[in-house]
Amino acid sequence: MSVFIVIIMTYNSISPHLKLPFNKVRGSVFQRKERCSNYVERLYRDLYPKFVHGKVQIEDVQQSVDKVLGLWGKVHVLQRPESDLCGGQDVLVSDYSGKISGITLEIDTSKKFLKFPDLVTIVHEFQHVADMFFHPKYMARYQRMCMEGLYTQKYDKMYGDLFDSNVRYKGQKDKRKIAK
Repeated sequence: MSVFIVIIMTYNSISPHLKLPFNKVRGSVFQRKERCSNYVERLYRDLYPKFVHGKVQIEDVQQSVDKVLGLWGKVHVLQRPESDLCGGQDVLVSDYSGKISGITLEIDTSKKFLKFPDLVTIVHEFQHVADMFFHPKYMARYQRMCMEGLYTQKYDKMYGDLFDSNVRYKGQKDKRKIAK
């Protein structure tokens, strides 16, 4: 009697509109960090004049992000009400496939226009976004954890306790002071 063992391998592929071409992301870790820094600098150079010459809206930031990433990255710039954080970056997960369908760059403000100090937050959060593009294993690991139910509040708390334990905000003034 024969026994057939079927091994089903789940393929953790990242959506093509969330990947940069291989020729842009290949290389050593140092080379990828350099390219990542170049993209962040390009965003800064595109946004800085907009902040200097007037008020900037979320749409202006979205246009700059799209200009820097070109056709390769699907990044949504979102405005969310003020919280205890200055900004953030997250992923959008498809309800259909359970895989990452987009990346968000979130700016914590309830105002219609962004001010010059917000530029620091935008550039900082874009650094995290660029890291996900130039180090695809970050996004793949996050996607795998989401698909297998490993990214939970318990994991998030443990991660925060290990790496963000030194930062505690007492209020908005304290948050701004630490951010500077």
